[in-house]
Amino acid sequence: MSRFPIGWRKRRIGDIAEIVSGATPKTMVKEYWDGDILWATPKDLGQLNSIEISDTERKITKAGYESCSTKLLPPGSVLLSSRAPIGHLAINTKPMCTNQGFKSLIPKKGIFNRYLYWVLKGSVTELQNMGRGCTFDELSKGLLASLEIPVPPLDEQRRIVARIEELTPRAEEARQLRQEAVEETSKVLKAAIQSFLECSEELIEAPVGQLCSMKTGKTPPTKKPEYFDGDVLFVCPSDLGKNITISNSERKLTSKAIEDGKANLFKSGTVLLVGIGSTVGKVGIANCDLCTNQQITGLFFNNSVHPEYAAWYLFTQQDVIKNAAAGGGVPIINQQGIAQLKIQYPRSVTEQLSIVNELNAIQEKTDKLIDIQDSIKQLLEAFQPALLAKAFRGEL
Repeated sequence: MSRFPIGWRKRRIGDIAEIVSGATPKTMVKEYWDGDILWATPKDLGQLNSIEISDTERKITKAGYESCSTKLLPPGSVLLSSRAPIGHLAINTKPMCTNQGFKSLIPKKGIFNRYLYWVLKGSVTELQNMGRGCTFDELSKGLLASLEIPVPPLDEQRRIVARIEELTPRAEEARQLRQEAVEETSKVLKAAIQSFLECSEELIEAPVGQLCSMKTGKTPPTKKPEYFDGDVLFVCPSDLGKNITISNSERKLTSKAIEDGKANLFKSGTVLLVGIGSTVGKVGIANCDLCTNQQITGLFFNNSVHPEYAAWYLFTQQDVIKNAAAGGGVPIINQQGIAQLKIQYPRSVTEQLSIVNELNAIQEKTDKLIDIQDSIKQLLEAFQPALLAKAFRGEL
């Protein structure tokens, strides 16, 4: 306790707040649902952009409330999700129930609810480490009650909260500005290629299917160790990122996988396009001979279009490719769909290469900007934990 200022004490959560669990009425009984009693789930908290919660996606009826052990929390309670995941937090502005995924806290006399909110916010990692369970981790009422937190006098709690809530929005504003900068940076290349094409003397537009042949990758049987840990790169969608050139992968295949027809070899210069999954539309170009999994299609362009130019053009058309993808749950664009995509290109291959060189130079500069933005992101992510740690040591 010597490291805390005079007047501060360490208190157990169970001594300074009433801990309330939630419950769920039977979902098959219609009479229990669509009433006027607010009923929160961890999902509701996960969608919040503020400290406070004043509405919920689902509501229950009085009959639903009386059918289970959920409790009506008074306004100003601190809602804490105790599973799936542990650590979502909010303060309710209206009377509200929760499902069983909560251990909510009703602060007792001498505890400012927003102070309790921020202390718990700074303790999320500790709370998660306290979780136990087989199917998923869950924070028990007993373990939460045993957690000790620093508690200063009430006036000091309010001062600390005011300081935290003064500084946190500034960091959030900086985070949003950084995200806007990332989005603007990603638009630079698309604008650049359009600018170059507008200056071209002879521009041609043709469907991809008229300019290249295609082949989809394969994944060898994973139970065949003789096909893995060789020296041939095995590329997956996660290997296609901000850089257009693909020359590395954590996974590798043996030549036997190719010889046995269990993998397709794509030569250096093959354009790679993700055709299925959440990253559909990602594009790259092989900088060496490699194989890919079945989510990636290799495009082999004829002599009228330089493959690096084609890769760059498709790279700037990822939104178009995503929009062309069909499917209910999983987006997918098959070879027929890829063949219908349009490419604009100068007739002169020399001019295409000139555009490629310009785009490579632009990307080198934007990569440096992105690296700076990534560094800023790391600093911003570290800001709030550092601020809260300082606040609850009495140093703010």
